[in-house]
Amino acid sequence: MKLSARNQIAGTISMNAVKELELAVGKEAVAVIKATSVMFGVEE
Repeated sequence: MKLSARNQIAGTISMNAVKELELAVGKEAVAVIKATSVMFGVEE
C-alpha cells in the first residue's frame, strides 16, 4: 500500500480477501494497523 511518493506499508492477505475487497492496482484502500509493538530501522 503506497501512502505517498516516499512512504509505503506492506502486508499479506489471502487471495479470497483480495477478491472479496475487489482490490486492484491503483484502487484506494484503507489499512487498519493493530500492533503491540513497532520496530523502526534505517538502511545502511
